[in-house]
Amino acid sequence: MVGFIGQRALQERLNRGPTWVWKQLKGNPRFPKPVKESGRNLWVEAEVDAYQKALIAQRDSQAA
Repeated sequence: MVGFIGQRALQERLNRGPTWVWKQLKGNPRFPKPVKESGRNLWVEAEVDAYQKALIAQRDSQAA
């Protein structure tokens, strides 16, 4: 089963505000895209996890 999170949960998870999320959607092709469900934007939790892991990997590769 696929897990979804809403915008508020996404913001809390990334520790960012709504403006930042929408700027990422428009300007960052690696940022997870939402799925529309009953007029709501929902993000696939696994895609958000993968995005966060990619950021950590990028940070770690720059530190090495």
